[in-house]
Amino acid sequence: MSVLQQDDHEPFIDEIIRNLDKITNDLSPSQIHTFYEACGLIVGHVPSSSSQARMLASLMAAPNSAWDSIVTQARDDPGVLTRTDTIKMLGSVLKTNVAVCVSVGGGFLPQLSRIYLDMLALYRSSSQLISNTIATEGPIATRTPRVRGLRTIKKEVLKLVEAYINHADDLDQVNSALIPPLLEAVLVDYNQNLPEARDHEVLDTMTAIIRKLGVIYPPCSLLILLQGRITEQVSAIMSSVFACTLDMINKDMAEYPEHRVSFFKMIQAINMNCFPALLQLPASDFSLFLDSIVWAFKHTMRDVADTGLVVCLELINNFAASDVESSNTFFQQHYIRLLQDVFVVLTDTEHKAGTGL
Repeated sequence: MSVLQQDDHEPFIDEIIRNLDKITNDLSPSQIHTFYEACGLIVGHVPSSSSQARMLASLMAAPNSAWDSIVTQARDDPGVLTRTDTIKMLGSVLKTNVAVCVSVGGGFLPQLSRIYLDMLALYRSSSQLISNTIATEGPIATRTPRVRGLRTIKKEVLKLVEAYINHADDLDQVNSALIPPLLEAVLVDYNQNLPEARDHEVLDTMTAIIRKLGVIYPPCSLLILLQGRITEQVSAIMSSVFACTLDMINKDMAEYPEHRVSFFKMIQAINMNCFPALLQLPASDFSLFLDSIVWAFKHTMRDVADTGLVVCLELINNFAASDVESSNTFFQQHYIRLLQDVFVVLTDTEHKAGTGL
């Protein structure tokens, strides 16, 4: 479909893109996103990068036109972002970008670069509107259509970034060009926001970044001290999201369930892909990191408890493969305590179903 066939004057995908408005006119929003994803799959298999970029620009022409119009209006009048129709349009445009990014893969970079900085500015503006509304109307405001729409915008921004990072080919370019402005926009916002306005997708995005830009260490490998691209940023990530998220979820075993799962997946990714960053933490911060793991495997939610036990074992294996000084310090200070806490879980009837005993 992306190759010129005999007796045709253009590839079939070009004809589809040229008639997109007619084809999608009677489709629902979700069907339109699916159709764009299907077109993106064809564009993603175009062998020539220049032809692929041209087709991608043509495919995204209509969403980009709507995007440019709203961004221009928002610069002149930020109040435009409070309108229901504008919020719905932005959410739909971002969902279209996510759909195409997933199917095009690494070739989506020209489109992402086109909207990236405006997208992060939109993220900040949406977050500020949400925080102001919650501060004025209370937590009940999170259930209003306007706030839910604004949160959809934020979530789709994060989904788009995560989708591209998962498919990116040039990781050095991602690390140097995309990550710094993203962390600046997202981490400060998450840390300073009200708990009700914090999105667990932030933690999912940080996890994706750490997994993609970190180092995958073989079990018990002497390569454990290799530095990943993102290792130097892990301290900033942890200082922005760690304590404030832990404070949200450590008061009981039920509130913010999605944040719980995402939080401990992020901890696992840090340990598995950026272990050297843990060696650079101050003693108090590392103790908090260890406390969170213990709290995880004592959790009554099965998936959280299982993740906690796995992370605990992986952490022990990483220190066993680390340098002698770091390894000895860890085992002398923490191993007996960890062993005691594991035995507590093994002898606790609430966790019996998950221990295989």
